Amino acid sequence: MDAARQGAPIARGLDAAARTILLRLAIGVVLACAIAAPLGVHRSYWVIVAVVAILQNGHRIRLTALRGVHRVLGTIVGVGVFAVLMLANPTGVLLGLVLAGLQFVVELLVIRNYGLALVFITPLALTMAAQGHPENVAVDVTERVLDTLLGGAIALVVLLGSLVVRRLRRERQPPDLAPAPNEE
Repeated sequence: MDAARQGAPIARGLDAAARTILLRLAIGVVLACAIAAPLGVHRSYWVIVAVVAILQNGHRIRLTALRGVHRVLGTIVGVGVFAVLMLANPTGVLLGLVLAGLQFVVELLVIRNYGLALVFITPLALTMAAQGHPENVAVDVTERVLDTLLGGAIALVVLLGSLVVRRLRRERQPPDLAPAPNEE
């Protein structure tokens, strides 16, 4: 690498789409931390994970919003699956088979249908986490749903803010310039 490029900021190496995603992620994570901490969210990382999982998808607003819907609905249904699994109280070999089955289904679905995969990712993660404290299932269910809803709402606010900024930039553009490509 030549001396001129060594001190170059990282932003110069990123295309416009990557910079957009990075900026949305930074704003979303800062908002998630700033909102979750004062609310006393027990597992604020769940809020942050929801924000990042939604916003990291891409620079197109519609597709990112669709991923947000998938994230929220898939997680809520997955929390229901987790609750049913915990009622069955699998242990030992049965627990291992349940976890292996969930992982297998996740691997089959995650590339094709993210929302459906979350129906199995969520109980997989929660079942493993619950093994340390299985008596808190109702608390885990409630917190996971609320944290995912909060993360989804924060991601939506960031996306809407991004849309407003883009439209304001278009309005300020001189009319003789070609319009920016539609990223919605």
